[in-house]
Amino acid sequence: MVPTQESAGYCAAQVKHILTHQEYSTIRHVLKSHKHNPEWMKEFLKCGGLKNLLDTITLACTPNKRPGSCNNVLSSCVACVSVVTATRIGSEFMTSGETPLNSLTLGLISEDEVVKRDILTILSTLLLHSSTAHDLISSSFDNFAVYHHISYRFSSLVSDLKTTESVEYQKSLLNFINCIIDRSSGVESRLTLRNEFIALGLLNTLKDLRRTQNNSIAQQIIHFYEHKSKDESSLPRDYQAKNPAALFYNLWKKVC
Repeated sequence: MVPTQESAGYCAAQVKHILTHQEYSTIRHVLKSHKHNPEWMKEFLKCGGLKNLLDTITLACTPNKRPGSCNNVLSSCVACVSVVTATRIGSEFMTSGETPLNSLTLGLISEDEVVKRDILTILSTLLLHSSTAHDLISSSFDNFAVYHHISYRFSSLVSDLKTTESVEYQKSLLNFINCIIDRSSGVESRLTLRNEFIALGLLNTLKDLRRTQNNSIAQQIIHFYEHKSKDESSLPRDYQAKNPAALFYNLWKKVC
């Protein structure tokens, strides 16, 4: 049987190559039309469709290929990945191991804030619906830092939150930060991860963002502080003495 342009096998084979923006748009349209067809999606994944899209993201993020048209490739690929990961089988594939999320997170090096917003939305959704996503996503940011020679794995997120003028991107950044902290296992893990963001200057940025008139952003900031207070109040009194990281953070707060 000859595959048609809407068959899962044909689409998976097409995205093995870097396509034009229009060709990606066509693929995305086909993906959306089969979003509620589990058998079609299963075949698309079986034929390597999602893997091919993620491989293209990795290729587009190599240092010598970032400028110019690669931003368009990233935008198109991430839009397609977003459709697939909105399905149960797609989200299961993304959390099946380190490689899929490593590839997707590399795309955060893009200068396109829409691309980064869409990636963070995918990551936040996976955090909310998968019990294995947290460790894998945390690891993917370690990989991101090593791959792109960045000293601190979350520094670009805090930096973007400080400088972006896009309200939609601000909301995605805050939502992701809250999600990855909230989904940490246990109070001490949440405190450690939250302090990692705070050490990058998050509190000063949140202070500036409090002036915003956007209700969604205001609610995200309230959420951050309420959960921070709740976690800190639940710790035993001798926690800082027994935990070097907590002691360092306490001293850092007094100095800064």
